[in-house]
Amino acid sequence: MFVTLAENEVYSYPNPNAGEANIRFPLAAPAEIHIEIQDINGKHVWSKAFSAAETFRGINRVTWYGVNDLGQQVGNGIYLLVISAENKTVKKKIAIIR
Repeated sequence: MFVTLAENEVYSYPNPNAGEANIRFPLAAPAEIHIEIQDINGKHVWSKAFSAAETFRGINRVTWYGVNDLGQQVGNGIYLLVISAENKTVKKKIAIIR
């Protein structure tokens, strides 16, 4: 199935945040989704993958708790949210200010 992520409908809130970002993305149909957080230099910090069975038509949400893949708290700064679906990648900035 052809899935499109609309850049203007993908966002995280609150932004800036104090270490907990709610990521919101709408889907027209269930789809495989990969979410990655990168530091401002593009270095991998955290990621989560969802199968089509874990997503649904409508607004999907996931929370990033301001940690890396090892569960360690990341520092203040600008991070990149990268959401990829089957045919589209959307990038947004997330600011952490503790």
